[in-house]
Parts: sequence; structure tokens; C-alpha cells
Amino acid sequence: MGVESKENRRSSSLIQKAISFCFLVIFAIYCYLRLFYRFIVPRSLKPLNGEIFLITGSSSGIGKAVALHLAKHHPETKLVLWDQNLRLNLQTAFEARKLGAIVHAYEVDVTDRKKVRETALKVQSEVGNVTILYNNAGIAQGTQFFTCPEQELEKTIQVNLISHFWTLRAFLPSMIANNHGHIVTTASLGSFFGHKSCVPYFAAKFAIRGYVESLQDELNSMPDVPDQVYFTTVYPGFTETPMTAKSQTAVGLGKKTYLKANYVAEKIVEGIRQNRQGVVIPRSAEVAIFMKGLMPEKLFWEIRRYLVSNQRKAQ
Repeated sequence: MGVESKENRRSSSLIQKAISFCFLVIFAIYCYLRLFYRFIVPRSLKPLNGEIFLITGSSSGIGKAVALHLAKHHPETKLVLWDQNLRLNLQTAFEARKLGAIVHAYEVDVTDRKKVRETALKVQSEVGNVTILYNNAGIAQGTQFFTCPEQELEKTIQVNLISHFWTLRAFLPSMIANNHGHIVTTASLGSFFGHKSCVPYFAAKFAIRGYVESLQDELNSMPDVPDQVYFTTVYPGFTETPMTAKSQTAVGLGKKTYLKANYVAEKIVEGIRQNRQGVVIPRSAEVAIFMKGLMPEKLFWEIRRYLVSNQRKAQ
């Protein structure tokens, strides 16, 4: 009797596993079909009316371009601009107001966690709860690893990575409590490929992928899952900004290979409105990311050397 009962339990367990596996296969097919469908038919665009949109690193480059794009096309969105360069940040605020936006500009060093906390409380008091946080502030020195000064190496990691933890701790709790919010992060195509002349920079960009995925998993494990708090990570290629101009020689790319900041800003806002988890710019680079995951490592490095060599010859 005991042996028969044990065999029944074993058979039942095998059946349950088989059923679970079948459901997993069906779900996988559904996900791939949905991905293909979404590649052809874009998601509907959510409105940004009434959102309080905070951008770090808003005085220039992609941050400024996103601010001005929002001011022009979504003036009903309140802009909160953070940057340590007050003069240039006030210039961005001035240009955004001329386009009709409501703008609040603050001088903040995002690596100073005390200053981040203090200014976050000030924003909450003067503007309200931030509903879209765009961690965009970044620096890149474009120097070799062994010649990069220690202070610059540490600063690069602090600005491009650790500062995100302070802004997230300041603004994410209210999004979770209200079950309404969006975390946007500037990573890079270098989050997948890296480059010899920007080791600290790309180290931080690789790390962004890890912490965003881990943070999403933490939120999904909460008793009351905040299902209306979205994450969008942006993976732009080299973009024509003051920051990339400084590292252009070290990277070895000509200006003609760079993306325009206005174009990148348009795609970022579009991705946010579609609640996309990842925004690769240009989108054609998704093929390279996919292929890297499939091909042998030696082949990847050989193709990389070939492409870089040809690109330099064409300049």
C-alpha cells in the first residue's frame, strides 16, 4: 500500500512538472510573438500631463535636450532640473520656460548624498512628489585605465553609478507608496560592449544594468507589488554632447558617427511614454546586442576589431 502510494505521488509529481513545462513553453512562444508584434506595432503612448519630471545633468547634452523636448511637446509636464553647474542649468531653465514649460532649477552635486536629501525635501515642498526620475548625470574622461588619475576614476564611478542610489532613495519611496512613478536611467551601448579608453565609465554603465534589474526584482517581491512603477533604461550610442567631445580623440570616432542629442531625446521620451524597459538608440544596434549573446567570444572580438579598423579607415 505504501509503495503504491509512493508511486502515485511520483507519477503525480511528474505530471505536474510536465504541465508546468508545457505552460512555460507556451508562455515563451507568447513572449516571442508579442515581442515581434511590438516591433511592428508600437505601444500606445501614455500622456505626461501633470507629471513632475526630474532630470539630473540637465545643463547640457542629453539631459538638456530631453528638457527642451518636453518643454516644447509636453508643456503640461512640470520640469525639475538638477545640475551642479548653476549658470548653465539656469540657461536650460530659461530656454524651457520660453517654450511654455513650468520649470524649477536647482544646483545639486548628485554625488553628495546629504545635498541630494536636502534638495529632494525642498523639491517635495516647493513642487510636489517627483513622479518621473531621470538619472542622466554622467561624466567620461576618455583616458586609459593605468593613466587615469585615481580621483577621476573614483569621480566617474560616483557620478555615473553611486549617485543613482541617493536619488532613488530620495524619490522612489513616494512612487511605491502612491503606486505611480517611472525611473529612467541613461546607460550606454557600452553597457554591452565596453571600450578600451573608458574603462571606469563603461564599468559604471555595465553596473547600471545589474542594479536596475535587481531593484525591479526587489519591487516585484514586495507584498503589495507597485505595478504602476515603471523602469526604462536608455542605451544610446555615442551622442554629440560636450562630454563626448572631450573623449572623442581617445575613443577614436569622428563626429559623423555620433548621434544628435535632439534625436536621442525624442527617442527617450517616446520610450518613456511607451513604458519600454529598454530603449536602444539606434534601434538597429539591438541586432548587435543579440548577436553578441549568440556568437563565440573569439568571433565577437575578431568582428569587433574588423569593424573598428574599417571605421577608422573610412574617416
